[in-house]
Amino acid sequence: MAYLLDTDILSALRKKQRESELEQWFTSNRTADFYLSVVTIGEIERGISRQKSVDPPFALALADWLEELLEHYSGRILPLTISIARRWGHLSAALGNHNA
Repeated sequence: MAYLLDTDILSALRKKQRESELEQWFTSNRTADFYLSVVTIGEIERGISRQKSVDPPFALALADWLEELLEHYSGRILPLTISIARRWGHLSAALGNHNA
């Protein structure tokens, strides 16, 4: 089975004190079954940009982490296509997300 890891999950996995259930789930699955989205890469990059003026050492740590993710998930980073974006739009509306 394949899993798409979102930004929240990756951030939780980055913490030294991880939730035990998350740790157990993550370690019980094959690394090759985990994928990222280009959206997640963009969200992490946004976080890096926001932290540069607030906490430069943290921004640098995030940038290093992002580079590790890009290397580790090479070949398993999924693009955002028009059909995916349209499907997301329908699902988002159906779930009640009223933000534009």
